[in-house]
Amino acid sequence: MKELIEKDGSGETAQEKKNKESIQKAEEINQLPQISDNVKSHRTIVGSHIFRAVNDLKSELNHDITNYYQVGKKDYKKSLLMSIIQMDYSNSYYSELRTKKQLGYVVFTEKTIIDGIMYYIFLIQGRTKTPDEMNTDIDIATEMVLNDKISKISEDDLNLFKSNLKEILNKEYVNLKEKSDEIWKEIESKSYDFNRKKELMKAMLNITLSQVKDLFSEIFFNKPNKLSIQLFSSKVKIPENKQEPYYLNKKITSFIGGSLSIFEKSPIL
Repeated sequence: MKELIEKDGSGETAQEKKNKESIQKAEEINQLPQISDNVKSHRTIVGSHIFRAVNDLKSELNHDITNYYQVGKKDYKKSLLMSIIQMDYSNSYYSELRTKKQLGYVVFTEKTIIDGIMYYIFLIQGRTKTPDEMNTDIDIATEMVLNDKISKISEDDLNLFKSNLKEILNKEYVNLKEKSDEIWKEIESKSYDFNRKKELMKAMLNITLSQVKDLFSEIFFNKPNKLSIQLFSSKVKIPENKQEPYYLNKKITSFIGGSLSIFEKSPIL
């Protein structure tokens, strides 16, 4: 108690000083990138960010890159649009990045949902190129997919994709275990969306060709919210690039959920 009322040389009590520090801290937080009200309960990506690190395993010669492209809060219609987009480009990324450019032995892309937020994920593991070079190749491949695939989708293509999705959604459960597994997935993910298939069928009615093309452009070109996690082999030095907003040259293998101060002020997953 004595410490709280005793004044220092500035004429402030310890309590007054503590209050001022709290206010200052709050002002600093308010200056950080703000997240919209409807997703403040989630850890989201705002803008494009790159986190880099060197693998601390001396024997590991491979590099790794995982790119997260945030689509938005869980939404039935957007989820279907994402599936249609993925059906259209299906093997294009694998063919370009794995077969043609031979970037790595592991190359895949998928749609996923994390804490109620939808993402496209791109992952490459290999030693042919470094993660920053892989990142550039992913961007080049994405532009190729836009020009050669997405922009050329026809109404007939769209109807075929929608027909395939309806067939998947209308598929009957083979047995009780299959139905039970699907219910438990909803419980484990805490989404509790037990009528998901019916809601998706309803949302299917309002999907248009322009919506498919617009969503792809928004995610990857117009308003990209991207997190690129790049793990370099221990044999390679991380290249310097002052244009990147985050630069991490520390030997760690855990990126998300770590205790490093750099993550505390970063709007990541």
